[in-house]
Amino acid sequence: MKKEFVIIEAHRGPEHEPLELSRGDRVFVKDAYQGPEDWPDWVGCVVPGKPEAWVPLQMLDQRADGTAIVNEDYSSRELVAAKGDVVREIRILNGWMWVVRPQDGSAGWIPLEKLRPLSKVR
Repeated sequence: MKKEFVIIEAHRGPEHEPLELSRGDRVFVKDAYQGPEDWPDWVGCVVPGKPEAWVPLQMLDQRADGTAIVNEDYSSRELVAAKGDVVREIRILNGWMWVVRPQDGSAGWIPLEKLRPLSKVR
């Protein structure tokens, strides 16, 4: 059974629509993420006609021509969440967690530093 977490700091993602990718899609790979957070292995990816977004390096089979093939379905959606929201872990990757909010079924990425295990909060 997946663990439940509580949001300890509100989170809002980018204003634009998320990048939705399917296994087998080709993307153009840009720079690796560099920031003060400990978020390794995220790379900027571009697909013509879609928003640019960060994609986990593990989900890409990189090619010598600067492109990559997506090796699993992926969404860059970040969950808009309020402090106190309870979410359920689906997957942890590169300093982020893909979660679902059981109350409404919304899903998306949240940075790990904004989460605490529900059992430690009670």
